[in-house]
Amino acid sequence: MRYLINITLGIFLSVTPLNIHASHSSHKYEHPRWSELVQRYFPSVVLSALAGAATGTINGYLDKKIGVHFPLFPLWFIFSWSAEREIRASIIQSFISDMRDCDIPNKTELMYTCAWIASWITYLNY
Repeated sequence: MRYLINITLGIFLSVTPLNIHASHSSHKYEHPRWSELVQRYFPSVVLSALAGAATGTINGYLDKKIGVHFPLFPLWFIFSWSAEREIRASIIQSFISDMRDCDIPNKTELMYTCAWIASWITYLNY
């Protein structure tokens, strides 16, 4: 859970819009397309990173809990990551269909990539 929170906070802080106020004037500096970028990418990145972090954590937990050793470890590794990839892809696909139903812009390839990266990060940190 700690890794899931760290990833979520890292993503949130990396895409949060910054408003810089000049101390000598009341002019607020804003990037003209920043809000458009946040609206387009933020939901995709956050949802997919959460899904990837959840599946990676579950996979890491099962690896530690089952404790498969060398003779069977390559087979277990292939099986567990194949199953994890299918589960992760079905979760992302359901997110994409829900986002399209609600007219929320999304980036399909970005969602799969973010979920994959988050899955490996949480698995390796578990």
